[in-house]
Amino acid sequence: MKGIRDLKSTQIRIFPIDEIGFNSLQRSNAKKQIQEKYKLQPSTQMFFESVPGESHKMTFVNGEFFYEGEMVLIDRLSIEERRIIICMSSSSNMVSLMFEDLRKLLIDLDLRDTKSNYKPIVIAQETSCVAKLDFSFTDLFKNTVIADFNSYISKNIKLHGCETEIIPSAIRFKICYIKQPESFIKHKITLSEKDFILEIRDRTAYEDNLYYTFSPTDSETHIKLLIELEKRLVIK
Repeated sequence: MKGIRDLKSTQIRIFPIDEIGFNSLQRSNAKKQIQEKYKLQPSTQMFFESVPGESHKMTFVNGEFFYEGEMVLIDRLSIEERRIIICMSSSSNMVSLMFEDLRKLLIDLDLRDTKSNYKPIVIAQETSCVAKLDFSFTDLFKNTVIADFNSYISKNIKLHGCETEIIPSAIRFKICYIKQPESFIKHKITLSEKDFILEIRDRTAYEDNLYYTFSPTDSETHIKLLIELEKRLVIK
């Protein structure tokens, strides 16, 4: 692996019913404090997650989180009746630090007589980035039936007056969650299967070996997966 760029990490925290004081947080003063603390802007844009949505949500975008003198971009913060979603241009560890900071603010803004600790049942994670890897998709299929099929296409299929070829451009795996914990069933939480994706970066030359990649994991695990995949795909 020769480099990572445009790293984005998302954490989706799912809470027990009534853990989040949603009515308190909807107050204009509470919203104002959240926005001012993180320099966020309100958003009415629709977002679609792989986890089923809730009926009410507050969504903010384009904010900033400062940690030990470092400023990190908050792409999106959504607060719902059972979920808090944080998307940042950073590592997953930084998202965790931002949530701990936010959690303290949310507890302060919660006006209920009995406050909760805002502790989630589960944290679903996603990351994406652009990686320069040490292999080419075109090399992977040189000695396979795909290569033979490509040769057939080149000889027999002419389109728009051009010679043609097929170039593999993506690998996609399904990650399935087997034997989900009893606590998920108890709280009516179901984890759906997710995709691990590696595809040639749009508008880049194939020989640049630049790939867009998405993983339903934290950023550290994501990078480890890329390193392990690269080890297995590099042709010696």
